[in-house]
Amino acid sequence: MIDISIIVTVFNKAAYLPNMLRGLKELDDGYVKQFIFVNDKSIDNSLEILQEQTKGWENVIIHTNDVNSGPAVSTNVGVELSSGRFIFFLDGDDIFAPNAFKVMGGLMEETGVDALYFRHKNMPTASGYSEVKPMPKEIEYEIMDRPELHLENITTGSSTFGITRELLEKIGKVCDERIFIQDYSLCIRIVKRATRMLRLKTPALYYLYDTGNAVSKMRLQGVHDKAVIYYIALTENYITERSCYEFAVKQTFKLHHKNCWKNKLYKKSAEFYLYRRIIGFLPKGFITRKLKEIYEYYRANYDVR
Repeated sequence: MIDISIIVTVFNKAAYLPNMLRGLKELDDGYVKQFIFVNDKSIDNSLEILQEQTKGWENVIIHTNDVNSGPAVSTNVGVELSSGRFIFFLDGDDIFAPNAFKVMGGLMEETGVDALYFRHKNMPTASGYSEVKPMPKEIEYEIMDRPELHLENITTGSSTFGITRELLEKIGKVCDERIFIQDYSLCIRIVKRATRMLRLKTPALYYLYDTGNAVSKMRLQGVHDKAVIYYIALTENYITERSCYEFAVKQTFKLHHKNCWKNKLYKKSAEFYLYRRIIGFLPKGFITRKLKEIYEYYRANYDVR
């Protein structure tokens, strides 16, 4: 019986896969694990690295999409192939701490939560696996009995969550396939469907970063994706219309204001992009008017001109 399924989405991550795979190989926890790698039609040698470096591993599935489809589709493919009691998600440039599942799996079983949210620590790619350290003995965490009340503080992609199979069945599709670059809808689905969630304050994951490993260099695409997933949350009756759009625009500006709005040319481009692409994407009528109202409010208050 599989205890933990780890779903890894991969697109052109050849430079980062050796460290990620070593991290999986070095996991020490006693759980029976299933490794599912979904190769999103990479055009580098990611597939060859996966095939070569997982030789001899048990419970390995390597799937290649017929066409490049994005992380949301790839995540859903991985979910369909999984069979573990717990499901965790990983990007091709992430590394789990060697005792991550000993800690996280143990906490999920001990507390009976159906979702676990954990932090990551940034690490330059050049550092490699040598800088990866085990999680400390003293682990700081909190239990959320009403996770939906904490939605505003949890905005992330899939690779900082672990969930039970029971919660997975309640969620249905993990990610919305209308989003191509990012899969932010996962956090919405988990937080709104979970009965109890554990928030781990101690990092369990290392994110390898440099100037070359972003799937998309389009910051505007990130703005678009974040706003649209909150619209999708509204259509699924997760939160009220007013709070959904307040939250959508608030989070979008909160996440991008410091880094992205300083350049005047970029501000103009982003304003045009939000109006033409996001508002143009949404249905006409009340929803469009409401988003315009809230956008104008934040435009005035955050000096987005």
